[in-house]
Amino acid sequence: MGKIKLIVGDESYTATLLETEAPESVEAVQDFLPLHSELMHVRWSGIATWINIDEIELPKLPRENHTVYPSIGDLLLYPGYRNEQEILWACGPTAFKSPAGELAGNHFATVDASREELKSLEARTLADGTQDITIKMIWCDFITNLQRRSQLSNHVIRLYEQATWVDRHSHYEGRPI
Repeated sequence: MGKIKLIVGDESYTATLLETEAPESVEAVQDFLPLHSELMHVRWSGIATWINIDEIELPKLPRENHTVYPSIGDLLLYPGYRNEQEILWACGPTAFKSPAGELAGNHFATVDASREELKSLEARTLADGTQDITIKMIWCDFITNLQRRSQLSNHVIRLYEQATWVDRHSHYEGRPI
């Protein structure tokens, strides 16, 4: 399974992509990563945060693995059926809503974090306002996934493996090479 990393300030979180449950949504997200944006507190939905992605041109996405009531740690992709495009990050009890009413987002990933960590993140966006966020692929999983789908040549995979070996072994007697 592929994974993504979410970096908010000095904190980082890992999320597992739900490739079987929401394949088209996962592919759409992978296509626009890395994403550098702002994480904001929700206005209508409860204990959650969100990222506006209106500037991203998403493909037409079906409703897949969609929900109005995400669990703590769920990431939902909302492709803008009745409202702006966004990613919702549930940090506690959440009912996905907007001025247009209830919204159902595609649950495409689940963040591996404790309730306390997510509640702290949500409280920070509420008290301190928007937070810078970066979302990116964790490449070893992404490369493996692409290789499984035969979308990457063996030559590119060898180059990637060599680069990661150099990165892991780039010290000589404790000094960077």
